Amino acid sequence: MLSRDNREVFPYVVVLKKKHQRTASLMGILSAFIFILILAIKTTNHPTDWLFMLLAIICFTGLLVYDIIQFRKKKKTEMMLLYLVAVASLFFFDLPGKIAFAALALTGYLSTRPEEIGFSEKGIVFKSVFSKNIKWSDLNNALIKDGILTLDYKNNKLFQAETDDDEENEDYDVSEEEFNGFCRAQLSK
Repeated sequence: MLSRDNREVFPYVVVLKKKHQRTASLMGILSAFIFILILAIKTTNHPTDWLFMLLAIICFTGLLVYDIIQFRKKKKTEMMLLYLVAVASLFFFDLPGKIAFAALALTGYLSTRPEEIGFSEKGIVFKSVFSKNIKWSDLNNALIKDGILTLDYKNNKLFQAETDDDEENEDYDVSEEEFNGFCRAQLSK
């Protein structure tokens, strides 16, 4: 259940599969290597801060190794902690590239965040940076079949996306029949 600003709880939340998740993770890993290079260069140029920078490099390398292992296992990587350590280190050690890495952290977060669509009796909400609300009266049909979410709009627009079966979160699994029944009930009102 997705809660938006503590105002509405959605009885059904559909999580969409990320198309370029591995590419985003790979870009995050490559940017992490660049960050380690920046820290190493700064350490050699300013030996007075070497102990703190060495600790930052060790911490960051440990997080990076964990993410590389997750990437190789084809599991989801959590790059956000890596980005936060990088941005905090850049500001703490007064290193160049603060704004670039902060923008990279934000972009990385947005690109790896799951796309969620909340379904309630009031309507449908696409959760993103700018939420998009859809009224049930704007749709001809809404259903999930074989893991594909389809929204058929009355203006002949069609939205289709593959859903993500989160194996770690089976407590909230709902059958396609139950979800489709809910949608039919809302569309018939």
